[in-house]
Amino acid sequence: MTIDGAGNLGYTYRARVNAPVIDDVLGVSLSVFGKTTPGYMTNEYSGLRDTNKNRQYGARIAALWTPSSELSVKLTALTQTIEVDDLALRQFANSTAVANKDGAVIVAPTAPLPAFTENVAFLAPFNQRTNFFAATVDWNAGPFDVVSATAWSSQRTFYAMDTTPQLGTILQYLGGTGPGLVQFGTTFGLDKFSQEFRLMSPQGDAVEWLVGTFVTHENSSNFQYYKAFNPDFTPMTGPLAYPPGLLLVNLPDIYDEYAAFGDLTWKVTDAFSLSGGARYSHNDQDLNWYVAPGPLGLVTGNLHFGSHEGVFTWM
Repeated sequence: MTIDGAGNLGYTYRARVNAPVIDDVLGVSLSVFGKTTPGYMTNEYSGLRDTNKNRQYGARIAALWTPSSELSVKLTALTQTIEVDDLALRQFANSTAVANKDGAVIVAPTAPLPAFTENVAFLAPFNQRTNFFAATVDWNAGPFDVVSATAWSSQRTFYAMDTTPQLGTILQYLGGTGPGLVQFGTTFGLDKFSQEFRLMSPQGDAVEWLVGTFVTHENSSNFQYYKAFNPDFTPMTGPLAYPPGLLLVNLPDIYDEYAAFGDLTWKVTDAFSLSGGARYSHNDQDLNWYVAPGPLGLVTGNLHFGSHEGVFTWM
């Protein structure tokens, strides 16, 4: 794979295997993939070339186990990673409105940098890793079917960017010795677990019913910072020293939900049926945030927020 302006080649690979480990009992599917896109941006500030190279790769495995005609178990696992060295953003000094008879808001950039060129003190990397696991059990217990669905996922993302154009010139008024460089960075993620149980009547009866429960637990993280540097890239000292720098915040969040549900269908005739159902859920959300003292921290210290709600729905 080639891209105009890129100094290197890119490539893509994919592979998949389906295998019956035990005939009619156990089967497995495995797939892997990867892609590398070469960079083509040039950074005028540092002279670096091909800054925006990115890579994506991952794998998935799934298995189906049917030890008997009454029981089946399906397992799935997936992992994916994205690594971007720098975003390919078009930079320009300003923008002007363009007349449009239809009333649409259209702007045109003024004094744009040449194509495939950027001018930033800090690159804008983006990294993300995702993992997902799921298990579904279906058991025909005789008078009813039992279904259990379990899932767990985890995601972590890091992103940084150059905020010197917005904040660099005001460092001297926030405790710095003069104008400088500013880098923003954030790391955020989510861990989520969910579990659902369902009991269902056999299909085709005159009266069909379903009852179940559901629970989920989510734990999210969100860490952000603004670091100040001198023009030679050395960290600023004094009031702007990191940590906390210009701003340092930690914004975790915990969310829990519990629910119970059920529905009933009466097939009066082959052409006419009546159905009804209800669901009750309760959720709790707990936020314990921390904002470190710093020039951009309008409210600092530990901040707590919480909410609790119960909801009943029916059909």
